[in-house]
Amino acid sequence: MEKTSLIFDLDDIYFESISNLFAYYNVEYSWSIHATQLGLTRQESNKILIKKINESLKNKCINMTKLENIRDQFAPKFSNIKLMPSAREVVESLCEFSMTELFIAMNSTCDEFKKKMSRFEEFVSFFDEIIYGDDIEVMECRNKYQAVMDHMSLSPNECLVIEDSSCGIYKAIEQNLKVIWIQDQKIKEYFDENYKDLYDNKNVYILKSLNEVYIRNLLQ
Repeated sequence: MEKTSLIFDLDDIYFESISNLFAYYNVEYSWSIHATQLGLTRQESNKILIKKINESLKNKCINMTKLENIRDQFAPKFSNIKLMPSAREVVESLCEFSMTELFIAMNSTCDEFKKKMSRFEEFVSFFDEIIYGDDIEVMECRNKYQAVMDHMSLSPNECLVIEDSSCGIYKAIEQNLKVIWIQDQKIKEYFDENYKDLYDNKNVYILKSLNEVYIRNLLQ
């Protein structure tokens, strides 16, 4: 399973944080821009944000160093994190199956994840393994799903990925993995316009929310 924004309510928190950053430059931030941020590393995210801000600025030009400094001023307020609706139910249902192992694969570093999830140690303990963005396996192969399979000696037909980002889905497809795509309805229009190929992919199953995941059917 990937990623933390599927099981923790992070997207609104990140949206507010980056909206405040854009407002600092009098630039409007939208959900269509936010859709481009899903599943990216911080450096990848920054490159897109710099491009969007600079396109709107006439007499100013920001670079990576300047954006990092400003972004830290508008850091997300992780104290407000909550579990997504149905997250506990889905994860606990998966844990009922003795042949099922649960993984979180993410772009966040180990330290970043611990800062976000400090209040959810009990829930995180349901997962057998957590693959971080700064794990050596991920950094070497540059695909977190390949890193999971290599680490646990799994084949693609033994795995099922739950994703909400287009770049994460493409990484899963690269490894011939089946993917459940949980679409955020706030940015569905953006996906409809820009990722039509994913709708036709036989290995991608589209759902509106996590609570539509029927565990027993998926594991048959």
